[in-house]
Amino acid sequence: MANHAKYCPDALIVEQLYSGKWLVEPSTGNIYSKEINGYLKQNVSSGYPRVDIGGVHVLVSRVVWIAVHGIPELSLLQIDHINENKLDNRIENLRLIT
Repeated sequence: MANHAKYCPDALIVEQLYSGKWLVEPSTGNIYSKEINGYLKQNVSSGYPRVDIGGVHVLVSRVVWIAVHGIPELSLLQIDHINENKLDNRIENLRLIT
């Protein structure tokens, strides 16, 4: 999976979640890492918080969504912030849109 994951951010996210390395708190949008024994640092780029997986930056909103609902079936779907606050990655603030 690691080779495929290099080219597919969703696969990288799933790998971290299913291996138990990351724990997501859906009510806060925070991501806990067992490897560092603490919360992952979220870097903001273009207004959206991101975390790093081996040099690949992934959106925190996507990590939270995948942790709760799995990978969206259609690649055209994007994760939207209902209240338009890009920093608010609580699951109740996220939805899929086209």
